Amino acid sequence: MSQAVEEVGPPIGGPETELEEVEGKSPWQLFWGRFKQDKVALAGVAVIVLLILLAVSAPFISSTLIGRGPNDTSLSREMLDDFGLPTGPNSTYWFGADKAGRDLTVRVIYGARTSLQVALFATGFSVAIGVMMGIVSGFFGGVVDSVISRSIDIILSLPLLLFAIGIAATCSATKEGCTVIGNVGMPGLGVANLIVLGVLALIAAVGWALTRKLFYPALSGALLLGWILLSLLSPFHVRQGLGLVIFIISAFSWPYIARIVRGNTLTIREKEFVEAARSLGAGNLRIMFKEVLPNLVAPIIIYSTLIIPANIIFEASLSFLGVGVPQSIPSWGRMLADSARILQVAPWLMLFPVAFLILTTLAFNLVGDGLRDALDPRTGR
Repeated sequence: MSQAVEEVGPPIGGPETELEEVEGKSPWQLFWGRFKQDKVALAGVAVIVLLILLAVSAPFISSTLIGRGPNDTSLSREMLDDFGLPTGPNSTYWFGADKAGRDLTVRVIYGARTSLQVALFATGFSVAIGVMMGIVSGFFGGVVDSVISRSIDIILSLPLLLFAIGIAATCSATKEGCTVIGNVGMPGLGVANLIVLGVLALIAAVGWALTRKLFYPALSGALLLGWILLSLLSPFHVRQGLGLVIFIISAFSWPYIARIVRGNTLTIREKEFVEAARSLGAGNLRIMFKEVLPNLVAPIIIYSTLIIPANIIFEASLSFLGVGVPQSIPSWGRMLADSARILQVAPWLMLFPVAFLILTTLAFNLVGDGLRDALDPRTGR
């Protein structure tokens, strides 16, 4: 009598047991997984994208859809009432008109271009300068750190708004503006020439500290000679406009991020991977840009998104005080200044620029908070 033999599989936990594979996640996947959970930050991103689309398509909207430019006053009679006051919002002019008869809808849309240009260029320049100064100061320490840190302290101690008003008002007082390149042989060198001398001296000092070669001091001397020749042959003037505002914001806002980068660099330079790279023969430049800088990306991104609304408000403040962009360039701050005198009879002139200004700054702040939570795993949600 044959006995059935039951096949028995391999024991549990044997060599043939299939184990579930654990899939690793990249830093980008970890970041996106945390960031997409913040619905408020995503709403801020949507608002910023919408503002960028409005700013980019402003010429198309004004010329094709609306049919009026930002400085078009040919319809002033139609847009003013019997008492000479601007008419309020209606089906034809959605946001109404200002005192000069210009369509406020078009000017508000063009104002987004001005604010976003300041947000992009002024923040980019200030972040680039601040990162360079901060990483050099924190990495080398010693005399280099002392010089850069004291320079940061001096700039931070200055009354920023008063200096900005003074520089902008000086460059706006005459048609020629401020002489940026020139007056080298005069008794008064000027602020721009002093800045150039300081930058060249910094290039020479930092280059010597990094490489211990005479190339960078010689390069600074050649650039200084070229600057003097250019000053004598072709003076250059800076007039009132968006470029002047961007220069002022960049010149006074870089110390904030420089301090943050310096503090993080002081901590990172003592890590084991930095010592390992140095033991393998890596030079200072390679360690700074290959080891230290990648670990500073998170605080740089977070601070950049948080400083953007501050720069937008600073530009609006200068324009509100009359020393920012000229009348021909639409600006939310300039619109607020124009509406202050007739606020009681035409409140819409202030309502729409203020609404867009608040919405823009709030969106960037919400995105900055979301990036901080997503990039820092230690942050509790």
